[in-house]
Amino acid sequence: GYPLETLVRIGAQVAEALEHAHGRGVIHRDLKANNVIVTEDGRAVVLDFGLAKREITEEEGSSKLLGSTPTSTGVIMGTPAYLSPEVLQGERATAQSDIWSLGVVLYTMATGTLPFHGRSIAELGSAILKDAPAPLPDRVHPGLQAIIQRCLAKEPSQRYRLASEVRASLHVLQPGSGPVVRRVGRDWGRLGVYAASVLATLVTVILVSEAIRRPGPIGNASSGAGIRSLAVLPLANLSGDPRQEYFADGLTDELIADLASIKSLKVISRTSAMRYKGANKPLPEIARELGVEGIVEGSVLRSSDRVRIKVQLIDAAKDRHLWTQTYDRDTRDVLAMQSEVGRDIAERIDVELAPGEQGRVTNPRPVNSQAQELYLRGRYYWNKRDKNALVQALDHFDRAIRIDSTYAVAYAGLADTYVLMPLYADSSPQESYPRARAAALKALKIDEHLAEAHASLGRVKLFYDWDWPGAETEFKRAIELKPSLSTAHHWYSIFLRDVGRREEAIAEANRALELDPVSLIINANLGDTFFYAGKFDQAVAQHRKTLLLDAGFAAAHLYLGRALEQKGLLQDAVAEFQKARSLAGTGSYALGDLARAYARAGKRTDAKGLLNELSERSKRGASLETDIALVHLALGDRDQAFQYLEQAYRERSGLNDLKVDPRFGSLHGDSRFQDLLVRLGLAS
Repeated sequence: GYPLETLVRIGAQVAEALEHAHGRGVIHRDLKANNVIVTEDGRAVVLDFGLAKREITEEEGSSKLLGSTPTSTGVIMGTPAYLSPEVLQGERATAQSDIWSLGVVLYTMATGTLPFHGRSIAELGSAILKDAPAPLPDRVHPGLQAIIQRCLAKEPSQRYRLASEVRASLHVLQPGSGPVVRRVGRDWGRLGVYAASVLATLVTVILVSEAIRRPGPIGNASSGAGIRSLAVLPLANLSGDPRQEYFADGLTDELIADLASIKSLKVISRTSAMRYKGANKPLPEIARELGVEGIVEGSVLRSSDRVRIKVQLIDAAKDRHLWTQTYDRDTRDVLAMQSEVGRDIAERIDVELAPGEQGRVTNPRPVNSQAQELYLRGRYYWNKRDKNALVQALDHFDRAIRIDSTYAVAYAGLADTYVLMPLYADSSPQESYPRARAAALKALKIDEHLAEAHASLGRVKLFYDWDWPGAETEFKRAIELKPSLSTAHHWYSIFLRDVGRREEAIAEANRALELDPVSLIINANLGDTFFYAGKFDQAVAQHRKTLLLDAGFAAAHLYLGRALEQKGLLQDAVAEFQKARSLAGTGSYALGDLARAYARAGKRTDAKGLLNELSERSKRGASLETDIALVHLALGDRDQAFQYLEQAYRERSGLNDLKVDPRFGSLHGDSRFQDLLVRLGLAS
């Protein structure tokens, strides 16, 4: 086998050649050791045509073929030995098929033999389909073994997604190596003038064939002008350390956030983008599902105090790479690097930045690297959306602020977390919302242009302060600052719904969905908006659509049950509420809805049993006053219902939608209800 340094260098160059080919829409389909030559100065060249290879090999001594490494006798040589399992089974060759073949090349260079053996083509094919590769010798570097094993995964989805990821992983094994390939000794031989002319002809043939295959001037291939909608797919973590996932995800989030501030650009939100993490779908299919023209994808490699980001811009409709750039910085300069990436993408697609946008995208405020590290970890936990993770998020944002008390986005992170605590962590409104308000105001005092802080402040004003004009002002400001912030559109649709502006609410909920098309909660929000607008058939249809995305999403079952209940389908509603409770696990989730449905279905004993459980949970601090009021109302006890509504008013809990909630429809003629609406500021 080859020495590690040589193998890594040549392997990385072969991966780079594949990266270039894949970027132009070309799948090699026949990569093998004999298709790789190493030039006089140690540069690996991948040949695409057997004719070209034969012409070069006729020049004895002009180059050394990787395939000339000794192999075991009786082993089938040639193309079949390099074919991936899916290609052997008659499936279409893809980039992952080439990555398999690259794994075979690396294995051959490391060991001098092939990973799979057979006395016939049929026997060899069976080994490739069913057997594990022959074990690599202990002398092979463990990092290289891991790379080869991943390339040779039977399932394409388990291999590297991009050739650039293979190249970056190989680069890690050769510390200090730069992009310039060092000259090696004369033992590689001379390429010669004739071979060079053949390679030049080969490049011309490739370009001409691509021009025929893709009509239009080749010079336009690098232009991204005209792209006005983008999705940033999760950046791949190339460190090999799962503990660094938060860093790659955090940089993805920040890049999305930077691009989302450009008014003339539609940017798909983080929730939808993250659903494609590790997905092995063709980019045009992803683009169709997300409704975008362009895709940004790439990778992050963090090693010690250095960070390398590789970013690619792809014209999704044509599956064509428009631009690729690598950024290499000290970890202390990550924020500046993020902004540089955002600016370069904006320039590449030729969007015009407004003066305010230029400052936000191109002039980031210096940030302590430790504080930023804690902030990225905080966002990683925040996105998990469960009680324990939210507590972890609060801790990381707090620690970031202790290091840098002027770090505005960390305060915004605190605000974003506190507004979710009543929903996901059984925290009381009195405990969480004032803290959210304080954190949002602190963030905005430092940086008035933080859209997320405006959105969180709007949620506080909506759910806790019942300051309707103030809430609308904050949501509109958030959307003005960051038009692609789906959460701002989502929460603004709730405001519009609660004040009775039904059609505007539906339009805003649809806008949120356009920006975050596979977000479960935003899909469910559209159905819930139909519910509050009295459009129960449309609500049912939308919730069933959401459940097609994820049948285990408890909120969609809960909201579907509510719509079915309003249609009088009580048995079906009970089934949905039971599913919601089962999926949510312990706690009071859907307990009130199930009790109410039992009461309406005549199962009063069951309803009262659940009502007692709700009351006990309420005494222990859970904010369940409106749920209890609804159960009493279904049992025919209006006075008790109003008693709990008054308690909810005192505790500022769950009354923002009182005016439009159809479940309270029977109370609209009661003067006590109208008085409550007046005090809430919701009277017509």
